[in-house]
Amino acid sequence: MKIYKVTLTGRNYLMDFDGEPRKLGFSSVRYVRSKDADEAERQARRQISCHPTLVQGALNGKMDPPVVEIESIKRCWVSHLFHKKPAGLRFFTDEDV
Repeated sequence: MKIYKVTLTGRNYLMDFDGEPRKLGFSSVRYVRSKDADEAERQARRQISCHPTLVQGALNGKMDPPVVEIESIKRCWVSHLFHKKPAGLRFFTDEDV
């Protein structure tokens, strides 16, 4: 098995952090062990789709779903990275892009 660093970006998340719902995006990094880059992408998407902040906080309706994109997938050659605690989410607003 190989280790991959997968960088994800989410957009169009309607969330209420400060009393007023607004559209936010996020970026996050996941380290996954998989046989190839395609499987690494699937694993990273599964991990991020289960993140408690996103599951509990997203207020989107079915007609306006959030989107998660893969920014990059890179093979890692240093195995100690795999044991790092998963990175959190760095949120941003449309104005920050």
